Amino acid sequence: MDSKYSYRFTEQAIHDFEEILDYLYVNLENPIAAKNLQKKIFERIDLLRVFPDSGSSVNNEFLSDKTVRKVVVNNYIIYFKVHHDDEMITIVRIIYGKRNLDEILKLM
Repeated sequence: MDSKYSYRFTEQAIHDFEEILDYLYVNLENPIAAKNLQKKIFERIDLLRVFPDSGSSVNNEFLSDKTVRKVVVNNYIIYFKVHHDDEMITIVRIIYGKRNLDEILKLM
């Protein structure tokens, strides 16, 4: 477990993440749930940094980029891309799993 890829969030992924945490914290008035989800997502990203090819390929007709992979954390899907040459993982989106994923993937 020596080799760790670095990671970065796209602007959209940052927006997704902030929106999710804000919803839990403000709308649901549940700061503990927000903090726990944040911790779980970063723990999962840390696992991706060690095992970048984990998760599964996204098999969706609306997604043109077939290199996108996904992992699930609670009810949320983290979409990411692995760049082996740069040892970099790009977090592309973080989406609530019960949203209309086809519509979201069309725009990704």
